[in-house]
Amino acid sequence: MKTHRAYWYELDPNKEQRILLAKHAGAARFAYNWGLARWKEIYEKEGRSTNCYGLHRELNRLKKTDFPWMYEVSKWAPQEALWDLEKAFANFFRGLKEGKKSATRSSAASTTGGTASGWTTAPARSACFWTEATGVIPERHGTSSCPGLAPSA
Repeated sequence: MKTHRAYWYELDPNKEQRILLAKHAGAARFAYNWGLARWKEIYEKEGRSTNCYGLHRELNRLKKTDFPWMYEVSKWAPQEALWDLEKAFANFFRGLKEGKKSATRSSAASTTGGTASGWTTAPARSACFWTEATGVIPERHGTSSCPGLAPSA
């Protein structure tokens, strides 16, 4: 008979570690938003798509002049965010090919009884949304980075 064990880990960072974690999260958020804006710009101007590797090379060139504060964090924070952006685009367009509708503001309000005041994510993943009650935008709803946020009944 197999025995399955689960382990619960809890982080208890000190002040310096909390600051460093916040810097990493901020760098990742910035890279994701910058990459999204750049991806849209490339598509609108040139009519072509790009990928996370091209965006990462461009971001590395810009770090020295425009974003020197990014040297305070690990290179993995923005790089992972750009990989996540590419996966998000792939999941979105795969959903469109399979006939799924993209999420909109109106569908966010209808699925939560009208309490959502933000955008939902791709329906294939979890339904992350911003609520006025919490003021939180969870990036990975239903995982350890988004604890305690259960769907409203």
